[in-house]
Amino acid sequence: MKRRGRYSPQEIVDYCEEDVRMSLRLLRRQLWPHCNQRGHVVLPAADIDRVCHWSNYSAKAVALIQARGMPIDMALWNLVQENKAAVVGHLLQQFDPSHDDDEPIFTPEGEWSYARFEWWLMRSGVTAWPRLESGKLDIDSDAFRMMSHVPGIEGLHALRDSLNFITKAKLPIGRDDRNRPSLFPFCTATGRNAPRACSTRTPACGPSWSLRRT
Repeated sequence: MKRRGRYSPQEIVDYCEEDVRMSLRLLRRQLWPHCNQRGHVVLPAADIDRVCHWSNYSAKAVALIQARGMPIDMALWNLVQENKAAVVGHLLQQFDPSHDDDEPIFTPEGEWSYARFEWWLMRSGVTAWPRLESGKLDIDSDAFRMMSHVPGIEGLHALRDSLNFITKAKLPIGRDDRNRPSLFPFCTATGRNAPRACSTRTPACGPSWSLRRT
């Protein structure tokens, strides 16, 4: 139903009515087991206690934590930002297994290179690495954990996450030195009814070193 321009009042009512009607159908499917024509259960009923438990966690506990904010060690955070080049250089020297190569995985500014990572794997004798359906190397966290037996991979994974945070993260920090990100965990999977703020994946908070001990 997406289109340019305004919607008429009737279109808005119809849209909302459809959401309610579909939600009711989904609820009924969840409350009672779904059987095929022979009477065999093909989709069991939802575990109501478990659904309520996780709903209370996401809708109440997490929301309360993020509403209060997480204290940031601003002295340490500012120190890292003011000396970003030196911090990035030291981390690369300590954790990048390709640091002394002619074609290191990271640039001196801490930028990751997908191609140079693949070349480093070949130079290191790694003949098998998880791949996506497209054929490209899978570089998400699960893939790195699966390949943690490769020397240097665990440090490389931690380095990549840390550098991404140090060089790219823009923490929303209030006057009370607390991080209050957008509540993106409460977005819908499809984004159909999600607020605009949910389109940006602002980190929930920084790594543990950036948190102020209270």
